[in-house]
Amino acid sequence: MLREALNMDLFNGPAHNNLGVLYLAQDKLYEAAAEFEWARKLMPGNPDPRLNLALTLERAGHMEESLTACRAALEVRPEDVGAMQQIARITLQTGRTDSQLGEFLRVIAIRGESPRWRSWAKERLAILQG
Repeated sequence: MLREALNMDLFNGPAHNNLGVLYLAQDKLYEAAAEFEWARKLMPGNPDPRLNLALTLERAGHMEESLTACRAALEVRPEDVGAMQQIARITLQTGRTDSQLGEFLRVIAIRGESPRWRSWAKERLAILQG
């Protein structure tokens, strides 16, 4: 159905983003990344295609590019908790440093997308401060 929608309107950003999500679920990373790039260009005010691209890049093992895509999502929507979660998780998993890590963990601990994220952030914040 998404392909059909894109055949009718190639400039349908949400359809590109949703098709990318389907490709990502199927582990078709190249195809997913291409769709998220389309969606990013067509929906410049929406952080979702950037975050989805970040997840795709992370799965492909491109951590630095994933972080760059997350930061682009934050430029579009500075309060985006999903982007903060992704940046914090990758930063901690890879042993990188980030001057905003503590701030991101505090935000996630309060506004995380799920109880699991909030608990994760509280634990990491305690370790970071401890």
